Amino acid sequence: MSASVLARLDRIESELRDLGGELQAIRATVLAGSPQPEPVAVEPQPLRVVAPPTPPRSTRAEPEQEPSGWERELEQLKRELPRLSLPKLDAADLLGARGLALAGGVVTLLGVVFFFVLAANNGWIGPLARVVLGGGASALVFAAAILLHARYGRLHAAVAAAGAGIAGGYATLLAAAALYDLVPALAALVLAGLIAGLGVALALHWSSQVVAALGLIGAMVVPAIVIVDGSLTVTGTAFVGIVFAAASVVSVRQQWGALLVWASAVSAPQILALVLAEDDPARNRTVALALVFVGLYFGAGIARQLAAGRAQLDSLASIFVAGGALLGGVASFALLEGDPRGIVLAALAASFGAVAIGFWRDETRELGALAAVFGTVFAATATAQFLDGPALVVAWSVEAVALGWLGRRIAETRFQLVALAYLALALLYTLEQAPLVSLYEANTDHFVGIPALTAIGLALVAYGLLARTWPPSRGGSAMPAALAQLIAEVDRYRRPIGIGAVAVGTLVLVDAASLGILGIAERTELENPFGWGNVAVTALWSLTALAVLTAGLLRRSRLLELGGIAGLCFTLLNFQFSTIGSLPEHRGWCAVVLAVAAAAAALLHGLLSRRVEVVPWVGAAISTILSGFVAAELFAGDARGYALAGIGAAHLLVAAIVFRRRDLATCFWLAALVLGLASSLVLLDHTWLVLAWTLAAVALAAAGTVLREPRLWLGAGAFTLLGGTLTIALLATPGDFLRANETPADGVPALLLVLGALAVLAVALRQIDRPTDALDRWLDSGSDELGRALRWTLATIGLYGASLAILGLVQELGTAGTTTAFQRGYTAVSAFWGLVALTILVVGLRRGQRVLRLAALGLFALALGKLFLYDLATLSSVARAASFLAVGAVLLLGGFFYQRLAEAEAGTES
Repeated sequence: MSASVLARLDRIESELRDLGGELQAIRATVLAGSPQPEPVAVEPQPLRVVAPPTPPRSTRAEPEQEPSGWERELEQLKRELPRLSLPKLDAADLLGARGLALAGGVVTLLGVVFFFVLAANNGWIGPLARVVLGGGASALVFAAAILLHARYGRLHAAVAAAGAGIAGGYATLLAAAALYDLVPALAALVLAGLIAGLGVALALHWSSQVVAALGLIGAMVVPAIVIVDGSLTVTGTAFVGIVFAAASVVSVRQQWGALLVWASAVSAPQILALVLAEDDPARNRTVALALVFVGLYFGAGIARQLAAGRAQLDSLASIFVAGGALLGGVASFALLEGDPRGIVLAALAASFGAVAIGFWRDETRELGALAAVFGTVFAATATAQFLDGPALVVAWSVEAVALGWLGRRIAETRFQLVALAYLALALLYTLEQAPLVSLYEANTDHFVGIPALTAIGLALVAYGLLARTWPPSRGGSAMPAALAQLIAEVDRYRRPIGIGAVAVGTLVLVDAASLGILGIAERTELENPFGWGNVAVTALWSLTALAVLTAGLLRRSRLLELGGIAGLCFTLLNFQFSTIGSLPEHRGWCAVVLAVAAAAAALLHGLLSRRVEVVPWVGAAISTILSGFVAAELFAGDARGYALAGIGAAHLLVAAIVFRRRDLATCFWLAALVLGLASSLVLLDHTWLVLAWTLAAVALAAAGTVLREPRLWLGAGAFTLLGGTLTIALLATPGDFLRANETPADGVPALLLVLGALAVLAVALRQIDRPTDALDRWLDSGSDELGRALRWTLATIGLYGASLAILGLVQELGTAGTTTAFQRGYTAVSAFWGLVALTILVVGLRRGQRVLRLAALGLFALALGKLFLYDLATLSSVARAASFLAVGAVLLLGGFFYQRLAEAEAGTES
């Protein structure tokens, strides 16, 4: 810069100083000569009552809306931003004495640093001379600053020179210790501490951020410049730590947040660069220095929070606490391995835990909670370094339960969240070590994952029991808004969270027990032990589901009840999609277990539940289907039928025992009927099958009458319908009546059995006295129609059976051929139909029953239709003539009796 420019700047500065003095003198004169206002006497005025103004109608104030949690966080951040920003510099500051002073200080500091770098690179002078010159220049600048301040007061040049001198002293000391080894490391650190103390004292005494910025931040930048030059040493970074400690003291004392932010911005990259260096010959020293920085950042955060003087967590304090924890984790994993890493992490966990305990007070509770979170993270990581496999899971599980108990004891929900994170981590690790697919793999060591699964399962159950009765958190408004909202939600849903944890823990324990069963089975001498192990596992799952279902029914817990049902459904699905395809030799035994479980679920739900639901019906239906599968898989031939009969008898016995529970009993006797039907199809055929079904119908009808249970009549009707259908379809077919054959009467016994069952059922339907449900009422309202329909059915089947019996009798007694005998029998059938119609007509006329008369006329019409449509075209001339004569004679008699009896009835009425 030329001399003319410097002179011009000095002249401008002098003129500005003179103008400032003149302005101060004018201000003092104005203040001294301004007149004071004289007191004014006020006469007392009489009191007047003034009516208050009527408030306008539309001035109703709306209630202010309370700001949300995020808005409160934003307002707090806005309040803290001014304290975290550097002092504002306007154009006058930059172009005036302050700007010149700052520029001079920075340039002086850079000159000292670049002097060392340039001299070292070119070898101009020796190391000692370089250190002496740098130290002398720094001391001279610092002394000049002190003298200027003492003589002229607080000048910008003096402040900047002091900062440059302090930073230059650091640079000189760093060069002497780290570059030239002129000063031992320990002595250099002591000297650095003295320089830092001098900088702290001067910055506090002068209350100057410039001294702190140039002297402390500038000193921290010096090792970074050395790093750029290619040298990276522990000593230089240690100097940075000392200066950071000094900057932290000044920042916290003066509440200069910007100084602390800039100090961390300069120091953090240097310690991270040292930690992440690939080739570090002084690894142990680097570890120690990294831990020192962890303590510095952690301590700065604590000091910042304490200086804030409020319970609410300071954002900058939380950043420094988190930064210290992050640096500790990075350094541990970057520099150490195995047990040494675990030791360091354990030490960090202990340190953070001690701080959490020490600061667990109302005014510092949030800081303690933050330290506790990082302490638990370090504890979990340290445990993972010392242990692995089941031991690690056990340790994490114990830690989770301990945190859960402690959080419940001190009413701190945040510990519940940390414990939940522990459990999730342990569960994921366990499932990786013992995956669920191992349940479906044979020839595998199933015992490996049992300890870990047992530990995490018990921990989840314990956590769930603790979480269900967790007291509300004591954290107040000091808690961050987002975290407070999360805690409130956790407190609100603590019972479902607890139930969910217990449920997951139970599933994990069942998984462990299943693996144990498979492992034990594979060590036995059984043939295909994995298959038998799966049978036992199916039994375990079923029993567990039944136990949960029972607990839900007893405790009136819908959630537990649904859990038990879900467990049974999962077991059934596992059987459907896994067991049936992969274990063909043992799927029958698995079906036995599931059939019993389904029946037990239906029985338990029907006995213990107060609600009428579909569960007993579905359970009985599944039990019936599985019972059929069991009989098909485990038995063959008649043994299969006897097995079905035995299972049906067992269901019938259960129905008899619980008969007072009408709906439940209905489920089981219906299952028994279905199984009995299947058994009869296996063991019997033809007439014997009809006999069994009609006997069952008679028994059900009689039981329904005796026990006053109309539902049993439905079973009787079903078996009767089945018997009649089988008889008409196979034993007494219409073809036997229409075509000549040797055995037209073979189906007559079956028809008689069906007639008997229908007769018993018709009698039973007359016994309805007190309808109790919709079915009873329907039977009661339609009993007349049902009885009439049954009587007509009886008459029709009786006529059909008698016709077949006549055909068979003629076939049996005759000596002619089959066709001739059949035609003769058909003639007899025609005569029989006419006689029956005549009899019905006479009875109807005598009793005055129009229905019987119509029936007789209908039967006459049927006989005539048979004559003209069938006999005329099929029978021989002799048989045809005989049929016509027989039917004609009967019709004449019918006309005679109809006229005589009708005239007699008319005469009686007149």
